[in-house]
Amino acid sequence: MEELPLSKQERLWAKLVALRRTSGSPEASPEASHLSEDTEARAASKTDVQLLCHAKVYVFADCYGVVPLMTLSFNKLHHTLVNLNFHAESLAGFVALMQYCYETPVPDDLKNIVVLFAACEVERLRNNTKFKDLLDAHAHMGTDMFWAVLDRLE
Repeated sequence: MEELPLSKQERLWAKLVALRRTSGSPEASPEASHLSEDTEARAASKTDVQLLCHAKVYVFADCYGVVPLMTLSFNKLHHTLVNLNFHAESLAGFVALMQYCYETPVPDDLKNIVVLFAACEVERLRNNTKFKDLLDAHAHMGTDMFWAVLDRLE
């Protein structure tokens, strides 16, 4: 049976998923794929804090040139973003992460992964008031989002 080609939206998600870094550094430990409802609820509530924490560690590691820590924190941030799609009803933690990336000097690759995720989740984000306020406050973010979303239009 022949598989259907991926839509542009699916290709954009695949691009995000493929951003995981590889190197000789320690890897983020793989999470269990079968989480109980209680475990999922705890994971969703911790996600808000995790996203910002991984980003801040990444910025710290970048500032001091600690490449293994950069790779580890990037991969943990990546893992949390990819799984955010599955078990988080609220994107409040992601909006806080996006705000951090546009109000603090951060490396371009951190900003790029955040914008790519936002482009993948634009339908869910459009109803978030804090996200709308953030767009109003940071015109550059709107421009970045526009170009990322344009890649997924059919």
